Amino acid sequence: MASGPGIRLAPLPLLLRKFAPLGIPKTILWIGLFSCCLLAGMTSYRLLSHSLLHIEPAALSLGEAAWIGFRFDCRYVSLFALTVLLLSFLPGLHPFRSHRGKAVALALATVFTGILLALYATDFILQLAFEQRLHAASLEKALANPDEVKGTPWVILVLIAGVSTWLMRMVAKGIHRLLAKQKAAGLPALRVFWQVLTILVLLAWIHGSFSSVPLTIQQTQAGRDPVSAAFVSNPFESLLRGPSQASGTK
Repeated sequence: MASGPGIRLAPLPLLLRKFAPLGIPKTILWIGLFSCCLLAGMTSYRLLSHSLLHIEPAALSLGEAAWIGFRFDCRYVSLFALTVLLLSFLPGLHPFRSHRGKAVALALATVFTGILLALYATDFILQLAFEQRLHAASLEKALANPDEVKGTPWVILVLIAGVSTWLMRMVAKGIHRLLAKQKAAGLPALRVFWQVLTILVLLAWIHGSFSSVPLTIQQTQAGRDPVSAAFVSNPFESLLRGPSQASGTK
């Protein structure tokens, strides 16, 4: 089944039929499926960095490092998902009940994906040029040494980020189109249950831990080793937390 221009999501109708008896609201299914696509891409980038840039997490195994990195990725994807879900409660902004709500949800998905991929492209360029993750100090270094940046395939990386953003928008539209054909969630009480549960789960991922202290790299095993910290971090985390959590790749 073709669900969008150039994008085929054939396995999804069968998957959605399996979820139908659970009465999960369409908005939650949409943000859940699209978030899975985002997380798959973020995990792929981390493993690509491991393969191409030889970022070896010395303080822990590859599987442990990938899991910690996944938790950080979930933090920022959950911020996007929670924003869409909360906006859907406002009159006229439900993604499946109004054209404006659909447009806002797709715009948020596109903007978030565009920012994410732009940061990843910048992060990869900085790692190639200076063996440093994305943070304020490495950006200043890039501005001070433009010739080093020009020596990287930055044009190709920017084009890949742009095309990938467009493809992810098509995926978001395709998922929305498939879900729009499904029957609405059943009992109002069941819908409220899924909404409350989803909000709690997203808040838990954003916090990152079951304690009162939010997840930081220093709290994990990756904090023992700068290279491991660079591996588990993502561009959002390294940009916000600074060079102490975004050290060199080698």
